[in-house]
Amino acid sequence: MFIAQNNQSHKKNLVSLGFNKAKNHLSLIVILLGAVCFLFTNILLREIFNENTYGVYSVIVSYLSVIYIYGLLGFEQVFMRFSHQLGRNIITTQRIQIIYLTIIILATTLISVVTYEVYFSHYLHINLILLTLGFLCMISSLILFNIFRLNENFVVSQIVSNGWKILMSLVALGFFFSKSLDLELFVSIVLVLVITISLIAAFYISKNFKFVYNHDLNTKDTRVAFINFFIAITAFSIVLFADRFIIESKLGTAVFGDYFYLTTLVLSPYTILQNYVGFKQLVHFKQHFDIQNFIRFNKKIIVFSLAIGLLLGTMIFVITELNFLNFDFKKYTTTIGFILVLGIVRLYSSAILSAFEARTSINTLKTANSIVVLTTVIVSLFVVYASSTLNEIILGFIVIWTLRSLIYRQLLLSQIKKTL
Repeated sequence: MFIAQNNQSHKKNLVSLGFNKAKNHLSLIVILLGAVCFLFTNILLREIFNENTYGVYSVIVSYLSVIYIYGLLGFEQVFMRFSHQLGRNIITTQRIQIIYLTIIILATTLISVVTYEVYFSHYLHINLILLTLGFLCMISSLILFNIFRLNENFVVSQIVSNGWKILMSLVALGFFFSKSLDLELFVSIVLVLVITISLIAAFYISKNFKFVYNHDLNTKDTRVAFINFFIAITAFSIVLFADRFIIESKLGTAVFGDYFYLTTLVLSPYTILQNYVGFKQLVHFKQHFDIQNFIRFNKKIIVFSLAIGLLLGTMIFVITELNFLNFDFKKYTTTIGFILVLGIVRLYSSAILSAFEARTSINTLKTANSIVVLTTVIVSLFVVYASSTLNEIILGFIVIWTLRSLIYRQLLLSQIKKTL
């Protein structure tokens, strides 16, 4: 009987351990679900839209992604760096940050709407009120995401970030079965989803969170930190999105649509892990950092990314041979190889950047910004004026990602070693 009780206790412990592990990685599941749903959406839409319509959809979604990443101009990094969790649902920060955030959100919303109307409305006309509210909520959702993240509500934060992608797949499924080709209606529904999720998140925070204001950051320090993070996020946004708009302007909407489809399909696993590494490791490195563990972690990332590349290459080969999807993969064989290399470099970069953002000093950040911006601008200009093919453009951005990773890594390690 004693043995039976021990077995039962052991089983309960195993179940409890499994539950805790699943709970700890539930945020990864939400990230995974968001990426899979986004991939599913693109596969469905590529089946029902023609090349040009899908290309226009790709341009609009890329613009929404730029707004989300760049909408706060990097100020979310200032918030994460100088705000802290005092207790459950209690965040301490500075009033000056709230003022800056309000001004930035309103200003970038206005700029985003005007930019869309001037440069993108010829692709697709969207109701101005819906467009404004959608952009406002898309930009605001990044700070909502970071508030939940700072409070260690990792799952909720990822729902705020990925919820619209998950629900968008259901909309795409409806369009697929109804054979609807109304892109304006599809984008309008997506904007409504973004607005709804952001409003629910904002309402929850207003009712359940308490903000305690301190004076740890004055106006001058806020401005200095903001300028440096603004430069950093500008350089990051260029390497993350500039390839798309360069391809669209040089090679046309249809080719851009094909590139967007391929990057969504091939880079999805890397994007999932890139987001997860940046999401979880930044908080981890902020609390605990050791050079040897950091180096070992980077080596594991490299090995893991190579293994993913091998699996993805095999998967695409099988899809091509079975002619499973309505896409000419053989036309882009070399391009797929370049995109796989880009995924490997981007995943490695996320491991470096999460540590850099968590541990860098303002002086190191200034130095990094100067070098990274200079190299990014030089290589980007070379790509814009010297490249003429899709593969040349991708190769240029592989070089940019590689240089960024090496620069951030070297500067961070030099800073840490000086303090030892």
